[in-house]
Amino acid sequence: MKILHLRFRNLNSLVGSWAVDFTTPDFRAGNIFAITGPTGSGKSTILDAICLALYGKTPRLESISKSTNEIMSRRTGECFSEVTFSTAKGVFRCHWAQHRARRQPAGDLQPPKHEIVAEETGRILESKLRNVLKKVTEVTGMDFDRFTRSVLLAQGNFNKFLEATSDEKAPILEQITGTTIYSEISQHSHHRWKEEKEKLNRLKQTRDTFTLIPEEELSQLYRTIADHDTDLTKTRQLLKQVHTKLDWLKNIAHLEEQITQLKAELSDVETRWKKEKPSHQRINKAEKARLLHDTCRMIHQLRKNIEKNSNELERSRKEAGNITVEMEQARQEVNKSASNYSRQVQEKNASETGAKEARRLDLLINTGQQELARLQKTVNEEKLNIEHLEEKKLAIRKKQRELEKELDEQTKTIENNRYLADLAEKTAIIRQKISNHDKKRVEETLLTQKHKNIELEITEKKKTVREWEKKRETARNRLQQLFKEKEHISEQFARSPATSLHFLYEEADTLKKSLETLLLIDELEEKKVTVQRHLTDCDKGRRTLDGEYTQLTDRIERTRSERTEKRDTITKLEELVLLHNKIEQFEAERAKLKKNSPCPLCGSQHHPFLATEHITTPAKDNYRQELLQEQENLEEISGRLTRLQTDLGVIAEQRKQLEKERKLLIDNLDKIKAELSMLKRKAVNSTCTDLRNRQKNIAEKIKKTAGLQKRIEEINDHISTVKDDLSAGEKHLQQRSYELEKSRDEKKRLAMEIETAVNERKKLFSAITSECRRYKIALADGDNLSYLNVKLRDLAGLWTKWHGKMDELKSSMQATDAERDKVVYSLAHAEAELEKKLLHNQEIKKKIELLNEERIHIYGRKDPDREEQRLKQLLDEAEKTRKKHQKILDQLEKQSITLSERIEILKINRKNILQELDKLQTRFQLDLAEKGFRSEEDLEASLIPKDILATMTAERDSLIRRRVELSALVEDCANRFAREQQQKLTLKPERELQLQAAGLEKKINELQESLGALKNRITQQEHIKKQFAGQQEIIRQQEKECHYWDQLHHLIGSADGKKFRNFAQGLTFEQMVYHANTILMKMNDRYLLVRDRTKPLELNVIDNYQAGELRPTRNLSGGESFLVSLALAFGLASMASKNIQVDSLFLDEGFGTLDEESLETALASLGRLQQDGKTIGIISHVPAIRERIPVQIRIEPGYDGTSKITGAGVS
Repeated sequence: MKILHLRFRNLNSLVGSWAVDFTTPDFRAGNIFAITGPTGSGKSTILDAICLALYGKTPRLESISKSTNEIMSRRTGECFSEVTFSTAKGVFRCHWAQHRARRQPAGDLQPPKHEIVAEETGRILESKLRNVLKKVTEVTGMDFDRFTRSVLLAQGNFNKFLEATSDEKAPILEQITGTTIYSEISQHSHHRWKEEKEKLNRLKQTRDTFTLIPEEELSQLYRTIADHDTDLTKTRQLLKQVHTKLDWLKNIAHLEEQITQLKAELSDVETRWKKEKPSHQRINKAEKARLLHDTCRMIHQLRKNIEKNSNELERSRKEAGNITVEMEQARQEVNKSASNYSRQVQEKNASETGAKEARRLDLLINTGQQELARLQKTVNEEKLNIEHLEEKKLAIRKKQRELEKELDEQTKTIENNRYLADLAEKTAIIRQKISNHDKKRVEETLLTQKHKNIELEITEKKKTVREWEKKRETARNRLQQLFKEKEHISEQFARSPATSLHFLYEEADTLKKSLETLLLIDELEEKKVTVQRHLTDCDKGRRTLDGEYTQLTDRIERTRSERTEKRDTITKLEELVLLHNKIEQFEAERAKLKKNSPCPLCGSQHHPFLATEHITTPAKDNYRQELLQEQENLEEISGRLTRLQTDLGVIAEQRKQLEKERKLLIDNLDKIKAELSMLKRKAVNSTCTDLRNRQKNIAEKIKKTAGLQKRIEEINDHISTVKDDLSAGEKHLQQRSYELEKSRDEKKRLAMEIETAVNERKKLFSAITSECRRYKIALADGDNLSYLNVKLRDLAGLWTKWHGKMDELKSSMQATDAERDKVVYSLAHAEAELEKKLLHNQEIKKKIELLNEERIHIYGRKDPDREEQRLKQLLDEAEKTRKKHQKILDQLEKQSITLSERIEILKINRKNILQELDKLQTRFQLDLAEKGFRSEEDLEASLIPKDILATMTAERDSLIRRRVELSALVEDCANRFAREQQQKLTLKPERELQLQAAGLEKKINELQESLGALKNRITQQEHIKKQFAGQQEIIRQQEKECHYWDQLHHLIGSADGKKFRNFAQGLTFEQMVYHANTILMKMNDRYLLVRDRTKPLELNVIDNYQAGELRPTRNLSGGESFLVSLALAFGLASMASKNIQVDSLFLDEGFGTLDEESLETALASLGRLQQDGKTIGIISHVPAIRERIPVQIRIEPGYDGTSKITGAGVS
């Protein structure tokens, strides 16, 4: 990291805006520069500005917020700081600013603003306070504490890195040298060790949840399963026989019920057919009436049109007479309004000439009056202004006397309290020392309490170690006992019969299968007899159906021939009816022909048959009647054919189903015979009793062998558990011993820290007491310093308040003098202006009087606009009346023409409608007689709505189809009922068979539930055994893994990463100490830095002047501490990594504690260090520094407590 530019404004005594460019040739040529000036001039403020821009706080002021800002210059309303720096990640610019309300010194503080910007692009990276701090830490690799220990060694904190603890040094070295990976490795090792331990505990808990069944109970389960299987097979056979009989009884009852229902329904259908015969006749008549309904509706519409035309014609004639009278009246009104309009035009032209001149004079008069009113208002204002200025002049004189008196009093107060002049600048330093003193007091209390707690902890840990040693000895004794018991049981197992448990289980399964085979042979024999009986019944039924199928086929062929003949007859009759219809249509069209008019078909104008009489067709009605009769016969034949085809389909389906059943029975019979033959070959000569005895012997052997194996497994589990407990106890004992030693070391460290804290607190109290004496504040040892902050703030506030009030009084005096001069000048100017305006007012009044006299002479006192408006309104009204009457006349004339045309059209339409009505009525009467209707009323009465007619027709057709279907179904059910009765499977009632079936089903369910539960229990037990063995193996593997991570955790693992990080940083620290010793030997050959072997990041000093005596760094004097801290800072600056490159180093004071020789050596070392390209800034008031370093930034204090900056790169 390298600082390039710095800008700031109004910080402490450096009032105004200042900028320092560290890239100018002066800095590049020297690389080392000094910031010089008297004590208290503001040298450290430049370093405060860098910290403020980067981190929003300074080493001397921990908090700058809306409530407090001690770095802003007094009597200013704003401040800011901006620094531009470069790192390996690029060039960045940080800006921090804060101001008071309205940017006034007395305003309230506003929240500070902080942002970081990429310099090359100008893009704002972050603008929120917290996010900016994170971004600065990210790009620089250092937070505030690390920055002040490695880049900027502030005043009073020069030896902060030297005095830091191991835990505080490690993160700094980690960031500087990029060794973060060691912390991550240490944390990962700890987390992995913890995860593996938790995993092992979870595995053991899972293993303990498994429950194993004793072998004796397991053997009994196998015997129970075999018995249940036998009972279940027999019960199922009985249930199957009962269900067959029940199904036969239900089928018989169902067929009887179905035949009864079908016959009843068929009777109902026949009754409905007879009952609805009149309805069928009505349907036929309605179909004829619908053919003539459209012509009838057209005749009615024409009659209505004639009546409507007559009414419209009469109404139009009356309306035409009324319009003729209104037209005559309208012509008279038009002539009258035209005369009135001409008179108004003449009157308006006569008035326009006088109105024009009157308007010109009125405009001049109004202008003069407005000017007169404006002048009068100005005169009144000038009089009031003169009075106001006189009063203000007297008030200003009074205020001047009061300010002079206050200024004298304030000057005396400041002179009497001159010793408080620099308190404002020193307050922050004193407050910081008080804060440090309080922190040290709290730290001393906490360390004392920790020391007491660690003593109690050591006592408890000693007791715990002794308890774990006793547990380890008990576990070892228990392990020896288990090994002896296992050896004894193994000998017993070796003397038992050499038959494995697995072989015994296999033999038991073989015996069970043999028993099942014997039972299955009996069951197949019974099934064979049943299938043979069913096969015989199927053959009988098939022969019966074949005979019925042949008879139905012959009947269907005869019916089809009859239906074909009927269809031919109907076709011939339809052709005859169609022919007669065509003849009637030709005669109707011939009647429409007229002489000398073209025929629409051939175009001829000569019509020879027009005069001949119409041809009559008396046979037409006979043909139609015969056609209807033949259609009814065809419908009856079609119904009969449908019924026969339905019956044929039913028989064909029955034959097909019977053939399937027969084939299935033959296949089942062959399968049963083959299976029976195979089982008989496999069957053994042994009886069921022999097999059961052998089963009992094998079960006893299984029980004995399983008992021995179970005991060995239990002992193995106990041995594994005891080994686990012993291993865990060893680890716990080792861990507790380690923790005990660690607590003892912690106790020693706390004792040393308590002593150091007490000494530091006493030093801070002495420094605070010395500072307070200058400001007449007395302190005693042991006083509470909390009130001191309030006291200092009040005193500093008084001094600031006095100075501020004095400045305000001086400013008020100057402002009052200027205001008095301004009032005197304004008063003289106002009196002169008033005199001019009074003279001009008299001239305007005379001019207005002359104009008024001329206007009255020309036009009187009339208003031209009103007069003109009145005449225009009269003219507009006359014009509007004339146009209105003319418009009415035009409308009446149009209406008269329209009505005449309408009357002629109505006459023509009436004539045409009468002609068309005569033609339609003549033709309609002929059609009524032809269709058999007596009159129009008879036709209307025969009509049925279209939707109702469709419904009635559909119901008639549906009734016909249902008659045919029901007849076929009754016949089919009767045949099936006869076949079922021939089987005679049982004589028992259905209720008795149902009770028997329910009892058997209940028994089967109970056997199945019991058998399923038993088999499920055995399956679960086998699964649990496999899981238990697998879990044991997983636990053994996990124990090996835990042992590996235990060892690694003992060496490097820790939750915060400190164990391995401190070790790795110890190596880095060794390298830094090497670089620091190289610098230290050049500055002073008396001391040599060495690492503390017990604490890797702690330092000791070898004093070569005291025979190589080893001393702690805490015992060094102020000058010695400065040299060592300077060497460490150079050592850090000499080291770099991929994360941080330290290219700028700032040292604040500290050189004043060196003698001339050490100072010379330190400066020479700084000169050598600058050759590495690093920029080094030194803040000091030592004269030798100013003489040795040519590039300087000088701070020069002024007379009023402020300072200015001069030197290289300053603007």
